[in-house]
Amino acid sequence: MDKDSCFELGKIIRKHSFKGEVVAKFETDQPENYAELEALFVEQKGELIPYFIENITLLPKGVRIKLEDIDDEQSAEKLIGNSIFLHESMLPPADENEIFIHEMVGMQVVDKTQGDIGTLDSVIEGNEQDILVVLHPSDRLIYIPWVDEIIVKEINREKRVISTDSPEGLIQLYLEE
Repeated sequence: MDKDSCFELGKIIRKHSFKGEVVAKFETDQPENYAELEALFVEQKGELIPYFIENITLLPKGVRIKLEDIDDEQSAEKLIGNSIFLHESMLPPADENEIFIHEMVGMQVVDKTQGDIGTLDSVIEGNEQDILVVLHPSDRLIYIPWVDEIIVKEINREKRVISTDSPEGLIQLYLEE
């Protein structure tokens, strides 16, 4: 499976029982959207390996998963720390007012005062605040705090444009020699 057509959902953080169950942390505000998953991919040695899901249970701080053919502690132990991926076709549909981060990568970023400043390269997800990482045409990276309605004004899915109103001097800070 090609990683480019997949979405990184989270990581396996620990084993749960002697029966091969694992606990995963999904990087989403709505883990319940994934409670009916039938399969997923686990990254192992750079490859995405498919697994069918026998059981999935939401926990207060994670998701308990029983994967087919992972039947003991030793097998589960080998998966700890590995990333979990879903093919894009397996993602639940986003609400009209929601967008997945992987859908935003590659969008043009247009600032109110600076104009077109480049394309969205990635998003650094933080505990308190996320950061947009914009690749400027000069190959420099610009880091913009994601503050809804204050800095990030609009995300237009159809036009593939993110409109921002960055604080004065922020963008120039990254472009100075």
